[in-house]
Amino acid sequence: MFASLGRLASRRPWFVIAAWIVVTVLLVLFAPKVDSTTDQADFLPDKYESIKAYSLIDEAFPQQQDAGATIVFDRTDGDPLTDADVAEIQKVVDGLDLPPVFTKAEDPQVSPTKQVAIVNLALDPDATGQDPDEYNQVKDLRDDLAKATDDTDLRAQTTGNLPQTYDQAESGSNAEAIVGLAA
Repeated sequence: MFASLGRLASRRPWFVIAAWIVVTVLLVLFAPKVDSTTDQADFLPDKYESIKAYSLIDEAFPQQQDAGATIVFDRTDGDPLTDADVAEIQKVVDGLDLPPVFTKAEDPQVSPTKQVAIVNLALDPDATGQDPDEYNQVKDLRDDLAKATDDTDLRAQTTGNLPQTYDQAESGSNAEAIVGLAA
């Protein structure tokens, strides 16, 4: 096979050069556009909790600023939140034992459509959000939220700087494990 390719390239060099030019032009014309971004959410697949929660916030609160973390509450059946649900959300937030990386939880904000409610968690001013000891606290927060909403019709998901950093670290660990198995 290589001998045939070598003979073709040596006997018809202009044909090979023309073929490479055609391939290059086609690749340039049909290559997908790559946009630059600084949003961490663009680098994670939709399966991660922080991305699912971010999508809910983006639809319901487009003007929302990022906090250290944001808890997004919605109903598991997809119905709008009721007054009883909002009271339950406040009860869940009041009962949370916040990990040390967070200083306080703000009051719940309900979207105009009542599809979601959010609670912003303030990040400790000394926290960078890049230290594994800090972003690994997201797992504890998610576990506590899962327990607190277990017997309710509510679902709680987290997003924001710290949860997305945690999910990126988890995604990297998964990729390393796959590469390790393949090697």
